[in-house]
Amino acid sequence: MNITLFFSIFLLFAPSCAFALQTHGGPEGLYIHLVSHVIFFIAMISLSVWVRRSGLRPVSAWRAISSGAVILACWNLWAFAGHVMEGMVGYGSYMGIDSGQIPCIKVTDWKGVIFYLLKLDHLLYFPAIYLFYVGLRRLRTRGDEGGA
Repeated sequence: MNITLFFSIFLLFAPSCAFALQTHGGPEGLYIHLVSHVIFFIAMISLSVWVRRSGLRPVSAWRAISSGAVILACWNLWAFAGHVMEGMVGYGSYMGIDSGQIPCIKVTDWKGVIFYLLKLDHLLYFPAIYLFYVGLRRLRTRGDEGGA
């Protein structure tokens, strides 16, 4: 697909406001939150590496858990970038209040589009959590495959 066509279609369907956002007060809250993303990223990479090195990768339950860990590591990078972008562009400059006094993201320029895309981190988070669920369910129903 042509990149220009993709962005044209995206902008055609891009909302003018995105709801359900949570911010962190003061710089201290954001710094601690960013550090937690780094620690969580390291933990997920470590889990995935452990599964591969332990020989559990061929077991479907552990393969699902390992895949979920890799996706969660990617989610941490995505969310970290979103928080950094939020600090760079100034959260208030892209926030609006609709008639019901609900904060939303205003998608008005390329920075707004990037900011909006980085706030779609749940598109990685939910599949990762689902893979963890699938893996744990398989371990529970077929406990003899758990290994380790």
